[in-house]
Amino acid sequence: MLEKVSQQTNAGEQAKKSQELFHKGLSCWNEGKKNEAYALLKEAYSLKPDELSIRLLFAEILMSSGNPNEAQKILEATPNEQRQSPFYLCAKLKLLLIQEKNEEAIDLGKKILLDFPSDPLAHSLYGRALRRIGNLPEALKHAQEAIRLYPNEPTYHNNLAVVLQELGNIKESIHHYRIAWQLNPNYASAKMREGLMRLLIGDWAEGWNLYEFRLGANPLAPLPGSTSPIWTPDQPIVGKAILLRAEQGIGDTLQFLRYASRIAKMGADVILEVQPPLYRLLKESNLSGVKHIIAQGHPLPPHHFQCPLLSLGQRLNLKPTKKDCSQGAYLNRNSMNFSPNTKLKRVAVCWAGNPAHLNQINRSIPLNIFSKILSIPEIQFVSLQKNVSETEKQILNQFPNIINLEEQLSDFAVTADALLQTDLLISIDTSIAHLAGALGFPTWLLLPKVPDWRWGLKGETCLWYPNTRLIRQDKFQNWHEVIELIYYELKEILKY
Repeated sequence: MLEKVSQQTNAGEQAKKSQELFHKGLSCWNEGKKNEAYALLKEAYSLKPDELSIRLLFAEILMSSGNPNEAQKILEATPNEQRQSPFYLCAKLKLLLIQEKNEEAIDLGKKILLDFPSDPLAHSLYGRALRRIGNLPEALKHAQEAIRLYPNEPTYHNNLAVVLQELGNIKESIHHYRIAWQLNPNYASAKMREGLMRLLIGDWAEGWNLYEFRLGANPLAPLPGSTSPIWTPDQPIVGKAILLRAEQGIGDTLQFLRYASRIAKMGADVILEVQPPLYRLLKESNLSGVKHIIAQGHPLPPHHFQCPLLSLGQRLNLKPTKKDCSQGAYLNRNSMNFSPNTKLKRVAVCWAGNPAHLNQINRSIPLNIFSKILSIPEIQFVSLQKNVSETEKQILNQFPNIINLEEQLSDFAVTADALLQTDLLISIDTSIAHLAGALGFPTWLLLPKVPDWRWGLKGETCLWYPNTRLIRQDKFQNWHEVIELIYYELKEILKY
């Protein structure tokens, strides 16, 4: 009997402690303190694994921390009697979205809304799933319904803003991103996304400031691998070593390394840390103002300050104009002996971006559409495309006038040398386009209806790369008209 009483007492104490840990963890999570929240919920879950609220918050933290497989294990251990809860079903739906199982997410979203038609979270998540497959009108309806049902949830406004952004309603998109982070001042990703929209429309000062929150709720926290302080303009750097660090994609690094020379002119010794595939290209390019170049993953040399490379927009108060960006090439290769050839004997092509990119649906053209260009037999095409699928290889095999260099493209130095043996690059928005721009190489850049922030919303002239021509979609996801235009322009050039 005493043993049973003792067990009941211990169980009660564990339940009380688990709830205390849960509420502390929830507070940390809402404040953006992910590591603290993880530790608290892990302990709470170990004490009370059958408590649904604890289980679901722990799974949420795991999902948001890049551990979807661990989150899946937590959800799969949910007792059967709890699996019809809308909270559990929505957590499962969110996991499917993170795992990019979009069709399964659509099916589950329909099921949840059939049983729980007034659940705002279900509407918001189902809207995200619909957006993933390109059904923006329906995605908009469900994102709006979520807010109608519960107007004070920050993530619902963020999800609506994303749909509005892709529909091209930039003003309303900015409005809802701002509501999202006003409701939750620690909502760093909503601030970052608003910043991107402001950069897209040329609101540079506010855009750069908000874009800093891509680094988290505290943009001045040191980056991994170095404890040196983040440089800000109020800190003198004359005679100091500053580490400029690549922290986004390879294209971002290629675009922003041009500003290393401006930091050097301020009196600093510039160390540039870059992605390994860029190392040899940049090492051999004699970059202006750069004292040392190192590849990510290698020991860092001594330095006084560090700065994320794309933070130079905010630090230098950049307000780019055509005059600022008209200097042309700022990378050099020994193989740079190209001269524009009006006959277009060779054209380099790239039709798809990084398959892991969240906006891949707008950054790639299906090869069965793009291949109309390849049907011009007078031109030899050179594919600089990586990650070519077996289906795509079968399509390429139908065209004897294309060379597929995928296996030879070991780094960006090799890619640059291959590019410079052609007359023109036709590419979607990917790192190859930035490489061509930095080399001053003639490029036709194919853009979706709502492009990445750096390309603006209208015009053929490129602010960042004077030798790049911007060719835009007129309608969302309509690549057919873009490819038709290019096809007939190439045919016209070949007449002369």
